[in-house]
Amino acid sequence: MRNATTIINMGCKGDKFCPTLFAPKVIDLDIEDPQDKPMEKVREIRDEIKKRVLEIINDIEDNKISI
Repeated sequence: MRNATTIINMGCKGDKFCPTLFAPKVIDLDIEDPQDKPMEKVREIRDEIKKRVLEIINDIEDNKISI
């Protein structure tokens, strides 16, 4: 993380310590924690992660965000 220009965070800002709080540029996905969730909910979270990552890739390709 020390040399990264952009950090993509899955969502830990509510935790007591989150290393991305000290990063200069953070894209926070604010993804729900799948721990202890039923399998169907875990699949929904997985699908949301995939969707958000593809959106970021498209935004990078369209020069909407720079990394």
